[in-house]
Amino acid sequence: MRHTAEFVVRDAATDDIETWIELSAGLFADDSGRRDAYANHSWPEVNGAESFRTGLADPRALIAFAEHDGVPVGVLSARFSDPSEFCTVATASLGTLFVLPEFRSRAGGALLVGRFKRWAAELGARRLRVTAYAANEGALRFYRRQGFHDFELTLAIDGVASEIR
Repeated sequence: MRHTAEFVVRDAATDDIETWIELSAGLFADDSGRRDAYANHSWPEVNGAESFRTGLADPRALIAFAEHDGVPVGVLSARFSDPSEFCTVATASLGTLFVLPEFRSRAGGALLVGRFKRWAAELGARRLRVTAYAANEGALRFYRRQGFHDFELTLAIDGVASEIR
């Protein structure tokens, strides 16, 4: 468990399922809700419980919370992958990172990323990855401050299939 004067970061426990769903819904509403018209914004409520249970049971997954005064205000989830035919090094991928807006820029997110880095190192990861929407300039700045650098760029064409030519 890591903490500052205001925040504590702890790994998830079985009774954290509702917190996971609530904070995941916040991420979907705040991030993809504003940036991706095709994202399934009901995913946390419909699929969040199963995702949480699967992640909690997987020794190659991490779910952690940032708490302020004992109240969860942020969440992180990540997965570890062994080297493969495609990528020759072990990789840890940060999948979810969300901190309630009123608690941003107050160390909770950085503490969660610190937990992710320690966990990845313990498993032997040689590469850490995270994706963010290109339009989410705040997230991009945050991840760069945490040591991530630009690596890939995903381009998309959105529209009705008959319009895409």
